Amino acid sequence: WHGKLNYIDYSGQTKPMNQTAILQASMNAQWDCKLDVDGSFGPKTKAQCIKHQLTYRCKAPIMIKWLQTRLTELGISVGKSGIDGYFGDDTKKAVISFQKKKGLNPDAIVGQYTYKALVE
Repeated sequence: WHGKLNYIDYSGQTKPMNQTAILQASMNAQWDCKLDVDGSFGPKTKAQCIKHQLTYRCKAPIMIKWLQTRLTELGISVGKSGIDGYFGDDTKKAVISFQKKKGLNPDAIVGQYTYKALVE
């Protein structure tokens, strides 16, 4: 695991990755999904997004930090606690805000459609 959510190390050089690749690397780190980090939101990535939803107070700190980082990059505040890996009230509000902005069901559940919208 490379430790930085938005970059991966290739032979000593850090290079930015596309958002789907960052999601794939984060899912591999959190749940050992064995996804190819290829940047393609294909059937295997979609299946893992269905299997591994993020919900209020769930325990998945790597993925929640990814979520909080991505929301922040998209200009949505995750509250005063910031990027802390905890899916609390502030993150729940941020997810609902993002879902409304994207025309998704504002249920605060990060499932396949919310994941997809986050990486587009």
